[in-house]
Amino acid sequence: MLDQKAINLSGNLPGNLSDAVFQKKTNSGIIENSYTEELMTYENFPEMFRLSERFGIRLPQIYISDSESPQAYAWPSIRITKGLIKILGPKEIFATILHEMGHRKTCWRYIDYIIIPGYLLLFCYLAGRLLFDFSLEGLILLLFLRIGVGFLICIIERNIELKVDSYVAGILKEKNGWLINAICRVDRSLSLNRAKPPLSDRVIYYLLFYPFKTHPSVGRRIRNIVTIT
Repeated sequence: MLDQKAINLSGNLPGNLSDAVFQKKTNSGIIENSYTEELMTYENFPEMFRLSERFGIRLPQIYISDSESPQAYAWPSIRITKGLIKILGPKEIFATILHEMGHRKTCWRYIDYIIIPGYLLLFCYLAGRLLFDFSLEGLILLLFLRIGVGFLICIIERNIELKVDSYVAGILKEKNGWLINAICRVDRSLSLNRAKPPLSDRVIYYLLFYPFKTHPSVGRRIRNIVTIT
């Protein structure tokens, strides 16, 4: 019920940013669409910098990529996608950027860039050995790795998401609805199949983690955010 209420509320947000964010001027003076990755600046996204000044936040370098999937990344640099900008308003994008900044303050990058790649390599190695030299012991070890380690990583990832949400809510305070609306809009876009995560992300998820969840439910995240303020 809480999830649905939040999703319904998110539909009352102001209109999305236009594709003008992704336009550039050519030497001839003609405006044309440019969907290559670009650095976010005051000129192409002034609302972000006004909001950062309002909350006393110094923004790091942020890049806008041409991906249609509604995503945001924290490492190696903060990136938001064209797909995210299409479904969120400026305030929700600002909350999302704060969320990614929060990730950079946690152990998240070590999990995503060291532990998970190591887990993937070990899983593939054991699966390969099993294909060429099947044994019951090898199968049990592979299942233990897939279920035990995958489940443990998902628990850690979900706890990190909640901690980062708390970090953002502590900054936004009474404006924490911006983060809630961003979470709901992205979840709704993905659930309606209007956009999907990158294929590489989906392959890794189904190979290493399915059916466990790497993110808390929308309702769990909302309850956590609300308790902060």
